[in-house]
Amino acid sequence: MRVSTWQLTQSSIDTLLGVEKIMQKTQNQLSTGKRILTPADDPAGSAQSLSLTEVIGTNEQYQFNIIQARNRLTLEESTLEAAMNQIQRARELLITALNDPVGTANRLTIAKEVENIRVDVTALANTKDASDEYIFAGHQGLQQPFVTGGGGVVTYAGDQGQRFLQVSPTRYIEAGDSGYETFVNIPAFAGGKQDLFATLNTIVADLQADNPTDNSLKDLDYALDSLIEVRTLIGTRQRVLDNQETTNADYLVGLTAARSSIEDLDFAEAISRFNMQSVGLEAAQKSYARVQGLSLFNYL
Repeated sequence: MRVSTWQLTQSSIDTLLGVEKIMQKTQNQLSTGKRILTPADDPAGSAQSLSLTEVIGTNEQYQFNIIQARNRLTLEESTLEAAMNQIQRARELLITALNDPVGTANRLTIAKEVENIRVDVTALANTKDASDEYIFAGHQGLQQPFVTGGGGVVTYAGDQGQRFLQVSPTRYIEAGDSGYETFVNIPAFAGGKQDLFATLNTIVADLQADNPTDNSLKDLDYALDSLIEVRTLIGTRQRVLDNQETTNADYLVGLTAARSSIEDLDFAEAISRFNMQSVGLEAAQKSYARVQGLSLFNYL
């Protein structure tokens, strides 16, 4: 069987192109650091890598949720601390007003300061987070939770819901507390429940009438106890978040290592392979050059 010069040329070209294609793939692997460039390179490994990438993405979202929850709880905690300071000040003022030598004029001055405290606490109860949502509105984040009406009466316009954020496959954390449980649903000395704002308004009215009572002092103590209880819950949640964040981080390290073992390139092996392919390409180029030099005139 005779082989024509054209057939030899075409065979050399095919060999040359094949070696160049293989080298191009190796170059792409070296530039990306990845062994698997397309699913065809390793179907089973590609499927495993994709599955691990999805799990990694989910756990990265858990870590993001932890940051979000921590930010909201930190803001809530600092807001409640400020509110407690205001209540403590109102308590001190009421104790002063209960002292007989104070006098009516001074009690009216104290009443004005307590009224200002009520305004300040209302503003704190309407605190917004970085997303411009009210942190004490329950599920109604865009609805101002505490609205002041005539006579300084404050009403709650939020709901009793709590926001939960998922921080692991099986754990959800409360990322806040409703204004109802925090500022409204507070035991009263006279029985039943009385919100903090009503207590402050009662103190103002009693002072203006020159008739402050110990009962309001006890109601302020109940309000302080309520905020202390909420702050304790916040602290517990923050510790849970810290522990879960560490657990998630360790798991992510393992997942990332597993994915790397599947898809990452062995650079030493790839460089050695590339060098061998370079030798093959050089041989193919020389072969092609020889074939190109073949001609009937060479033998005349």
